[in-house]
Amino acid sequence: MKPDKIDFWNKTFINTEKFMEPKHSLWRRLHRQYRLEFDDVVSISEEKIKRISQFYPLARQIIASIVFQNPRIFFRVSAQQKAFQAEIMQRTITDALELSDAKSHVQQMVFDALFAYRGILKTVVNPRGDEDLMPPYVANDTLQNGMVSTLRVSPFNFFGDIVTPNHVFGHQRYCYEKMLVPMEFVEADKRLQHKDKIKPLTADDREDLMLGDWESGDSGDDAERNAQEESRILGEYVLFREVHDRIHKKQYIFAQGVREPILEIDHPFLAGETRMEPDPISGEMMATEDFTPTGGFLVMNGTPYLSLTYDNTPEEFYGLPVMAYAEDTQAGIVESLTRRSDGIKRNSRTILGRKGEQANNPDVGDDIDKAQDGKIIWVDDVHNSFAEMPQATPPADQLGLESDIRNYQEQILNVSSLTSGGGPRRTATQAALEASFGQLNRDWMQGKVADVYKELAYNYARIMADVRYEPQAFLVNVAESENDPVFEAVRGDMMAARFTVEVEAASMKPMFEELEKEDALGLATWLMQFPQVPKNEVLRHVLQTFRVPNMDKFIGDSAKIDAQRAAQYENLLLMSGQQVKIHPGEQHTTHAEIHKQLPEDPKFQQLAQANQMLAQQIIQQLQQHMQEHQQAFEAQAGGGGGQQSGGNINGIGGGGRGTGSPLSQVQQTVGQVNSAVRSNAQKISQPGAVIDRNQN
Repeated sequence: MKPDKIDFWNKTFINTEKFMEPKHSLWRRLHRQYRLEFDDVVSISEEKIKRISQFYPLARQIIASIVFQNPRIFFRVSAQQKAFQAEIMQRTITDALELSDAKSHVQQMVFDALFAYRGILKTVVNPRGDEDLMPPYVANDTLQNGMVSTLRVSPFNFFGDIVTPNHVFGHQRYCYEKMLVPMEFVEADKRLQHKDKIKPLTADDREDLMLGDWESGDSGDDAERNAQEESRILGEYVLFREVHDRIHKKQYIFAQGVREPILEIDHPFLAGETRMEPDPISGEMMATEDFTPTGGFLVMNGTPYLSLTYDNTPEEFYGLPVMAYAEDTQAGIVESLTRRSDGIKRNSRTILGRKGEQANNPDVGDDIDKAQDGKIIWVDDVHNSFAEMPQATPPADQLGLESDIRNYQEQILNVSSLTSGGGPRRTATQAALEASFGQLNRDWMQGKVADVYKELAYNYARIMADVRYEPQAFLVNVAESENDPVFEAVRGDMMAARFTVEVEAASMKPMFEELEKEDALGLATWLMQFPQVPKNEVLRHVLQTFRVPNMDKFIGDSAKIDAQRAAQYENLLLMSGQQVKIHPGEQHTTHAEIHKQLPEDPKFQQLAQANQMLAQQIIQQLQQHMQEHQQAFEAQAGGGGGQQSGGNINGIGGGGRGTGSPLSQVQQTVGQVNSAVRSNAQKISQPGAVIDRNQN
């Protein structure tokens, strides 16, 4: 790296971290209040503070209401011939998010966005082995080697390009992350330069550096803090700054105390083509180190980091966290309750006694103080010897102030409506309006989280499609039916497609599955009243919603059902005078069962009465079509195709009507229908003649 670029980066670190100092100070203050530390926000001595946290239940309620579980994710691919590939991608990414425990990282991200304005996630690839460990040099043993994963990054450790507009996170020229790395891994990394200049941090460095999560060590007692500090020193950590340069498509690592970068490489998530060569032993095609960038990145925004924020500021990359707007209400409630409690203690119940009573009964005071239930204390004059001193009561305006504070807090966060909690009685109109505001607030927050999952799914799919990052042993069901799964290892070509990602934000809600089941049952009840709606499809939808395995037990053979529908449609075409052809792969036995029912169809009966000639033509076309089915079945059986799932075409009973092949059964039925048609025609003509005679 050229000297001017080295100078640029070192000055950038100093300037950016100086810029973040007041923001970090605010975030730490909010964190301390979450941890019930109020000594710097209320004007009361620490030992008297009543530690009533509003932040704790608020944070838990908000997180639980908007990201209770991973959402449902859907893929759409552009090529029609790859339609099933979208299903494969959907299954793969859904399983990958579950395996990498994305939900817990996203939940922590939501917490960070509440208290530190921006929550940050990082898309990483689990190391393939001990030799391939990458900074921060910690492999996730719960994941397979080479598996894509998600990490929450402390907002104290992430630094973005401070001139970037708030709403365009992907327009950053660069961003970087501070990370503490064990010295032993640094020494073992053969890629690093200037190792002789890399030194572990000391206790003195603690005063000069902003070390992110280390700063959380300022909570607790002195013994706890000293133990944490000693543990860090014993671990011999090095402070790294991992830089992602989007403009120059580079990744750098700077170590504390070393001016030059100790690592400078092409960005690991550049999109490109990798040359493949056969393995000399197995012959399997393997990726080589010959990589040609084609432009762009595998990850969205050109950086592995994802951001979540709930507020927009006109210009600044960092605004006020959500909880900063409720900080004064939190402090006001703590201070008011503390003063009330302190007032009660200072004005505890006091009894005034007459000196004369004490002179005559010196133990009366102790007897009253230690009296048990039912004890009798004899005194000279119970009415005039003792009196209770009246207690001070909290001012009425103080209680009103507490009520006002809680109302202001509700207006700021709208948490009661957001979490469907209880509240005071309201008019129906007011309740509906407040509920709608709460629903909008929740939907808005859920939409923000859904966008994060959309980016995660995009990053996962793009990275896994690259041969450099194919998981080594990650299995996915490649069968169209989930009831009869066939598992194969995920390959890059399974994920290689032009795609879009959709996320169902509402599926992150608590009890979403139960609500979905209720909706499915309601829809099924409504659809069942329409005869044209396929009942099996309605049943299938309900069973899918209830996650019922082996649905065919309840629905039957879906292929046979489809064949029956096709044959019924063909019957309609035949009755309209159109010719129908058989198609390869049809269930000939199922078609025969349906076709032989045509002469008994009431619509055909009416047609035959109106036009005998047309009916005869339809019967002839039906006979020809049935003959074609018979020939196709015999050819298939003779060619080794065996019996179809629909059964032997020569064994159809047809409801007891006749014997032999379906063709002979149809012929018999047609003969009976022709006789019935001629008979009906005669019956119709005779009443007509009578009418004519009467008219004449």
